[in-house]
Amino acid sequence: MKKSLTLGALSLAGMLTVTTPALAELTLAESSQGNSANKGMKHSINGGGQVSLYSGGYSGSSYAGANEKQVPAQIPTDASLLELMEVMRMTEMMQSMTVAQGEMMDSVMQSALQDKDLQQITETQRQQMVRVLSDYTQELMADSNKAMIDIVKKHFLVLAKQHYTQAEVDAQIAFYSSDIGQRILDKQPTFMQAYMKAITPETMDVVNQTQQKLKPKLKQELERILR
Repeated sequence: MKKSLTLGALSLAGMLTVTTPALAELTLAESSQGNSANKGMKHSINGGGQVSLYSGGYSGSSYAGANEKQVPAQIPTDASLLELMEVMRMTEMMQSMTVAQGEMMDSVMQSALQDKDLQQITETQRQQMVRVLSDYTQELMADSNKAMIDIVKKHFLVLAKQHYTQAEVDAQIAFYSSDIGQRILDKQPTFMQAYMKAITPETMDVVNQTQQKLKPKLKQELERILR
């Protein structure tokens, strides 16, 4: 029985461990999609009042003709990319996801505690298990979030230089520094929390149903190996 309960608890801890990086990836994916949408078409007004448009990797005041020599795109500087991260509040956005992560972890925990291997435990043991796993997930999130911020910054500086020109970075800074850009960013944490709260129950149901479907086959395979 002890072995069964231990396996059940470890399985639960494993589910909680997997949830955190998955959520971080989702957060970055949402941010990336937002950037791509803004990248598609931006406006910049020069001193003469002329509106410039660019889409994708092309930048310039206007199409000047096929025979004109194209000016090589300038690679963004580290300083401008760090400024973009700051005006987009990328660090704050990741930190704000801790609240949504906590709610997701609670949902995962409550769902996993319904496992038949854990049905034999007493209410006291259940409360102790919830406390231990809550402490575990809080420490996991705190430590991993710190490391993830450094990882995000490092890779953002490298990859942004491969996909954005200096003009595109400057345009994004201008947009996210504007009133409407800041209002969009103001709403992002609340939106993401509501979004995660809405999808978590359904996604966990899918995970649990799939797990129950695959568990017999997995059990047979493991028993065959351990004979």
